[in-house]
Amino acid sequence: MKKINKYFSIFKVSVRDRLAYPLELLYANIFILLITFVMSQIWVVIYAEHPEKLIAGFSLGAMIWYVFMTELILTSQPQIILTLGEEIKSGNVAYVLTKPYSFMAYYFYFSFGRTIVTMLVKVLFGVAILSWFVTLANVTFLSILATIIAVILALVLNFMIAGCISLLAFWLEDVHSMRFIYQKIVFIFGGLLFPIDIYPEFLRKIIHYLPFEGILYGPAKTLVNFDLAYWQILVAKQSVWILAFIIIIKIVYAQGIKKINLNGG
Repeated sequence: MKKINKYFSIFKVSVRDRLAYPLELLYANIFILLITFVMSQIWVVIYAEHPEKLIAGFSLGAMIWYVFMTELILTSQPQIILTLGEEIKSGNVAYVLTKPYSFMAYYFYFSFGRTIVTMLVKVLFGVAILSWFVTLANVTFLSILATIIAVILALVLNFMIAGCISLLAFWLEDVHSMRFIYQKIVFIFGGLLFPIDIYPEFLRKIIHYLPFEGILYGPAKTLVNFDLAYWQILVAKQSVWILAFIIIIKIVYAQGIKKINLNGG
């Protein structure tokens, strides 16, 4: 219980810290709505001749909400790779070794607190405004609950992958290029701008074996085109990948700490 309370305290501090800058939260909402508007106009043009048609099983309304959801997940999270990479590069990670908490666990709870606040505010503003223009059909309590679970697991999975990449700073020092590559991989294989259902079949098969589907596409699809069987598979994949990256983080972090100790801190 002491360990749980310790990390929960970090979470609460993070939440209060994020709420301390209300104007920044407001600007963030304006930004995501602007992105959603710009991207939705592309789909409006694509659906222009036959607005009632379905593309890969998505209606025009579902596609616009899909874009909102993927942007919501992507833009609500802090820059984990750069933050942790800088802590390692500057040597601050060495001071954590004397603290009564885990380096990765501390940043997980701290970033998760900030992410939750940012996301909730964006949801309140975004849903309220977007609902005026586009109605999302077939939304039920079950689909919303399933989406919340999928989104939480997506946030955890993204942190774990980003955490693994940031730990490469023990050897590379500068991880800016790695962050750039990871972002582009998520954009393409995560289905940021359009569902991966549109991709060629051979590419879809490859993506289904990768973790990136569970970061953006899976949660967004769960909201706009809920399918219980797919959701169960999605949650199982997310959970397995999270456990896998937790193990990788432990191994890589242990090796990185040895490198610090060998070099005298």
